[in-house]
Amino acid sequence: MAVAETRPNPKTGRSADWRMALDIERCIGCHACSVACKVENTVPLGRFRTKVYYLDEGKFPKVKRHFLPTLCMQCEDTPCLKACDRVAIVKGADGIVRVDADKCEHVGACEAACPYGAIGCDDNDIADKCDFCSHRLDAGMEPACVETCPGEVFHFGDAN
Repeated sequence: MAVAETRPNPKTGRSADWRMALDIERCIGCHACSVACKVENTVPLGRFRTKVYYLDEGKFPKVKRHFLPTLCMQCEDTPCLKACDRVAIVKGADGIVRVDADKCEHVGACEAACPYGAIGCDDNDIADKCDFCSHRLDAGMEPACVETCPGEVFHFGDAN
């Protein structure tokens, strides 16, 4: 497995182990997370790094809608990384799985391997996925979805 270098947590100066937990009971289905992610990361039309799925249950008039926000799970086992024979996907010591756009030739094996449908290709045929807004982490900020969510669904931090 390829392991990328990591930068220290800007708030503590120590190596980070970034984790995200979701309290799905708090999700109101507003898609603020999806919009914030698209804007922050310039995700092209038709692609999403963060999605909200709906599940309706019951029959009228007793119906209920559930919401399930999803993003890359930063898998411990990383099936997308294992499927990429171009070594374009790396897992940092900080736990974040990232795509190296310079090495990606978009063969598509990573997309097929992801059990969450969290990786896809952008307009330039480069694999694209959530990387916890790494550029924001470098600046000591939280990912855009965390900062934007009115329901406080996303809980993010350094597990250290």
